[in-house]
Amino acid sequence: MKQLGKLRKAANMTQTQLAEQLGVKRSALAMWEIGANLPPTKYLLPLSRLLNCPVETLLQLIEAEG
Repeated sequence: MKQLGKLRKAANMTQTQLAEQLGVKRSALAMWEIGANLPPTKYLLPLSRLLNCPVETLLQLIEAEG
């Protein structure tokens, strides 16, 4: 989900801030952003709320990466 970093920056959040809000390690979030791993589905709704984007957008990003 390489676009995740752009969405995070548009929400004016650092990796640390977003990771804390999600309850994950910053390194896990960094791996999601570089596309090394995908976020577990349980994080899609919280991500969409924190980043102010529809869940569908996140799913499209995952599909594009896959």
